[in-house]
Amino acid sequence: MTRFIPTFFYLGGGLIVWMARFIGVYAFTGLACARSWQDAMLLGFGLVPAVLILSALFGVAICLALTLYAVSRLRADEENARFVHGVAALVAGTSALAMVLETAPVLFIPACPA
Repeated sequence: MTRFIPTFFYLGGGLIVWMARFIGVYAFTGLACARSWQDAMLLGFGLVPAVLILSALFGVAICLALTLYAVSRLRADEENARFVHGVAALVAGTSALAMVLETAPVLFIPACPA
């Protein structure tokens, strides 16, 4: 018998990572635009795009690790366990894709309006 709270966080792990990154990125972007930090450079990019790209890479890495773990556990004997691992893999993989897609416009559109 599995416990509810750990299973709940395992199933929603990808969404939790995506949500934390989403809130952090938008808070940082708002602060950077308000403080006029958009002209600062980091790793050859503007500060805002560099932070967004680095946070996306970190978040995607966490979601992919969670996806790989869940996929490796899909051969469980119990049907409920297979379902839990399958849903966790799907949610984490979808969250990773969402992070990539929401970061892509940063490369083409200025983060702070003029």
